[in-house]
Amino acid sequence: MAPKPGKVDDMQVNMLQRTVVLLDSRNDLVPMFFTGMEATSQVFKSKAINPFVDFAYVTYRSFIETVREKSLKAMEKKNPKYGIADIVQNKKGVMRFIINLYIDEKTHELYYTYVDPNDARAPRMTCTEKTMQSWIEK
Repeated sequence: MAPKPGKVDDMQVNMLQRTVVLLDSRNDLVPMFFTGMEATSQVFKSKAINPFVDFAYVTYRSFIETVREKSLKAMEKKNPKYGIADIVQNKKGVMRFIINLYIDEKTHELYYTYVDPNDARAPRMTCTEKTMQSWIEK
């Protein structure tokens, strides 16, 4: 069965893996992650068998969701379909992990910067939103 093109859910690529790849490819987000982790630890209470696992999951998920929401809000004039930390895949099952969004000063087009989710140290690539949508349908 061919993979479903579009946004990849967190069951396919979990929050821990997304966090590791994002922090590896965007070192500027590391302080934000640890600030969030410290804040979460102050209010975290769990009745789980392993509360550390619950704490880690809540921290990873909160971090990814916060980064995504902030990136979409920063670009709301362009109404992006995807945000930072989203993973998209095409019909062939090839995935792209979005690590940044920006608007080109000359063309005023929205661009995505992405890496291979299995290798954050792979070369960073960029494309417009239109190109990304076209790639997803391939």
